[in-house]
Amino acid sequence: MSYPQHRGARRPRSVVILAAGLAALLAAILGACSGGSTSNTNTSGGNKGRDLVVARDMDINSLDPARAYCDTCQIYLSAVYETLIGLAPDNKTLEPRLATSWSSNPSATVYTFNLDPRAKFSDGTPVTAADVKFSWLRLKNVKGSGSYLAQDIKSIDDSKPQTVVVTLSRSSSEFLNETNASYMGIINSTLAKQNGATDADNAATADKAEKWFLTHSAGSGPYVLQKYTENAEIDFLRNAKYWGTPPAINRVVMKQVKDAISQSQQLTSGSVDVAITAPSEDSIVTAPTAVVGTVSGTDLFEWYLEYRPVEPSANWTRFGAGSAVASGTLASFDPTLGLERNL
Repeated sequence: MSYPQHRGARRPRSVVILAAGLAALLAAILGACSGGSTSNTNTSGGNKGRDLVVARDMDINSLDPARAYCDTCQIYLSAVYETLIGLAPDNKTLEPRLATSWSSNPSATVYTFNLDPRAKFSDGTPVTAADVKFSWLRLKNVKGSGSYLAQDIKSIDDSKPQTVVVTLSRSSSEFLNETNASYMGIINSTLAKQNGATDADNAATADKAEKWFLTHSAGSGPYVLQKYTENAEIDFLRNAKYWGTPPAINRVVMKQVKDAISQSQQLTSGSVDVAITAPSEDSIVTAPTAVVGTVSGTDLFEWYLEYRPVEPSANWTRFGAGSAVASGTLASFDPTLGLERNL
């Protein structure tokens, strides 16, 4: 899902999915959703389903939510950590995530969020106001690249476990939009503190949790971190205790493949399902086996492809993880990754 544009927005990148890769992607999504399996099956974490393998020139600087700041970081954080509110598919309407409702005072200096009592972290513990307070103050005080999102927070009242009251140092009508940025995701404060995290004013020097976050996650999202190997691979495994609708794909493997030619070769061979940096569409669009598509949003578990049928008057066909795919001849169109609407 996409986020509204803020400071530091990045431009789109091209996405190319060859026919072989597309078929594998469909098998992964639909097979996992129907409970089926293919030869590449991982049985841990619930329903069986083929892994989704993504080739990408990764730019990860950290896996710590308070320090991470990159395109790939957004994909990871969106899959593993959840924000209080998000955007509907129209990219305009705010919708509930961890919070069921929210409001502000007339001057836009005090915001109140009511948390969903069903929300739980991957270890089964409930998401509370204390976790929100810790996450946002830690983001602010660690002073990483994404800290500007929390810089106007003056105080957070967490006296009621399911109610978060945020007071800002100045009026900000943009605060609700900023809270849906992936860097504002909520972490399990108890687990993080046990492993060196702090939200204290001196967190920039006192916080020692970054190394722990390279091998562990502490979120409430549909995926958990399974493995990360620097400059090689990051694996997301479906959260077996996810409180929402489970994702259709059991495991997502993101491989470091730096150049576009290598990514295309791996797509053609079938060793990966999706490439996120690809040759220009002009160079391959005439190839009879090529289908050029759009991956919109950075939530890996909710990536969707849109295809425009050959008939110019026909409507666009959209499918997402767990949804049906309309059959028919597909034509190529402009490939973009919707990162221009993200931080």
